[in-house]
Parts: sequence; structure tokens; C-alpha cells
Amino acid sequence: MQSSEKPARLDATQIKRLFSELKLPQLLASRGSPIDIMCPFRDLHSPPRNNRPECRLWFETHPHLHCFHVHCYEELQELNTYLRLLITGTTEFPDIPGSARIPGDYAYARTIEKRLPKILQKFRPISWPPNPIEMDVPTFLKRLGVFKKADHIWIGNVRDSGQPRFSVHFRTLTEWTKAPPPRSWAYTCGAAFIPGSFARTDANVAAFRLLILESDALGGVDTVAVVRWIEEEFDLPLLAVVHSGNRSLHCYFQHPGAEWLAIYKPTLTAIGFCPSCLRSSTQPRRLANQIRMENQAVQHLLWINKINHL
Repeated sequence: MQSSEKPARLDATQIKRLFSELKLPQLLASRGSPIDIMCPFRDLHSPPRNNRPECRLWFETHPHLHCFHVHCYEELQELNTYLRLLITGTTEFPDIPGSARIPGDYAYARTIEKRLPKILQKFRPISWPPNPIEMDVPTFLKRLGVFKKADHIWIGNVRDSGQPRFSVHFRTLTEWTKAPPPRSWAYTCGAAFIPGSFARTDANVAAFRLLILESDALGGVDTVAVVRWIEEEFDLPLLAVVHSGNRSLHCYFQHPGAEWLAIYKPTLTAIGFCPSCLRSSTQPRRLANQIRMENQAVQHLLWINKINHL
């Protein structure tokens, strides 16, 4: 439960106890909140490839840890609850840093922007594109492995939202399986919606399931290169790659959470992904093997997890 009162700052004794609990040098507290540290659950990540701190600690009003890896999410949530109780005496908290309050890591983004030519050279695939994968929409959505039974998934075209008659575009995976969408319904999005939705708005979002990235600046080969780098650098699972039916690729990732996205949005922009696809998970993105109406091209599925390799 979030408190509506203005939060008090942690005092020196609380901060000292927090750093002692996390086995961090007390000197680090002098840098101010937040600081970057090694993740307490680093052994849950993929084998580390560098020694860059991957976890961020806030300690101004309450202790809060966030890691850019996804495999330690549940453990960190438990640790955050424990630390709040230990340091503040309550599990309530004042506005956990959210996507609107966490500053983007622009310093890291500038570093990666300078390294981009080397990243492209290292991670470009030997051959591209692969042969398209034939798969209907319900099977594709199931194979992504992120949607829950009660999730309502939107499928349609850009303007199929906002009026009660558009409720037909919001269905569960079971319902889509029984009645697959017409191939002219070319878009989906990364959010799961609450039952009864007919508008693709943030207010109707039940959960974020997918982060779907697109680049108009990078060609297909270079898009694949930065996607492979993201997988290695952040341990962020890539789920599928869909051709737009024009020039770009739509790259489906498991959604890493609003906090991660707020921190690394500048980095994703710096390596060439469109800012528009980073603003909201309710924005339409190309759906595999549907028809792009402008030119009647197929939006081919080029890669999906557990079938082939980039």
C-alpha cells in the first residue's frame, strides 16, 4: 500500500544499517541516491560477461533495488519488502520509483552510442534473412509464452479502438484460438487488457507482457545485430522477430518492467530503435504473418524462440 503523506528521508543511522545489511561500503552513501551496485542475486543471471554494476539502489526515502536483468525480479521484490520492514518498520512505501520518476541512464547511452559500430560488427548475423516461418496467429501468441489465461489481447488495425463496437478486437488467447483474426488485422500490442475493454488505453492495461522494438534507422541485418547485443548485455529474452512487410523488423522481447525501460530507454534510442515504440505498450505493432494493407505484403515471421537461432 502506498502512503499519501510526504515521505520522510532516511536518517544516517537507517542508511548505515541498510548498507551494512547489503554488505556495501558505507563510503558509497556519500554519492547520494541512487547508486549502481552489483546485483545481490547475480548468480541467477546468465554467465556475466563484464563487471559493470547491473543493479540500482535508491535510499533517499526508502530502500529500493532494481536490476536490469529479469531473472532475479521475484527475489529482488522479496528483498525490497524485507528491507523496507527492517529499515523503516513498515512494508508500506512512498511511490516506488516508476517510469515517470526514474531518470534515464544517459551516460551509459552515450557510451553505447560510441561503441555502436563495434557492436554491429561483432553481432551481425552471417546470413540474413532466414526463410519465413508459417504459423497462424493463435499459435504464434501461444509460442511467445507470456500471456496468461485471463489476458485480453488486442488484435486489429490502428483505428480499431475507442468505441464499444471494437470490443471484438479484445479477446483471450482461448477466444482467438476458437475464432482467429482475419489476415487483414495487421497489428497487436505488448499489453494485456482488463476484461470488457474496447479502448487500447493505458487505463485499461492489466499488465505489460511484451516489449516490441522497431527501427526505421537500421537495416534488417543491423537490427538483428543490436537485438543479439541486447540479449547478451541485459539477459533480456528475445521471443520473436517479425518483418514489417516493408523495410523494418519488429522485435518481440519479454517485457522487462517499467523501471528497466525508464532507465534504458535512452540506450535503446541511441542504438537506433524508434522512440515511438518505447512510449507505451498499447501502441500497435506488426503481427506475424498478417497482411500489410498498404502493399498487400505478408508480415513474415522470421524467427521465434525454440525453433531457430539468430
